[in-house]
Amino acid sequence: MDNAVKDCNYVIHCASFVPTSMPKTQAEEDAIVRLAVEGTINVLKAAQKYKVTRVVVTSSTAAIIDRTKSFKGKVMSEKDWALAENATSAY
Repeated sequence: MDNAVKDCNYVIHCASFVPTSMPKTQAEEDAIVRLAVEGTINVLKAAQKYKVTRVVVTSSTAAIIDRTKSFKGKVMSEKDWALAENATSAY
């Protein structure tokens, strides 16, 4: 992350990898979440190291996509957060 953050005043970390299907095992789910957490921590550490003024961390689209509903052509809003049992990813 050093090269990406060095000489920046602001950093936007735009979510994480979103798998195309739900993990089949707890180990797969844990790996997905671990990669997301580690990636975010790496960005924050680099930002701190290079004294970045502001960091914005966004959520993943996976947090609002409910696989039980159709969303094609729909504008998503804060009303569209998926329940954990209907989510499209481990997030």
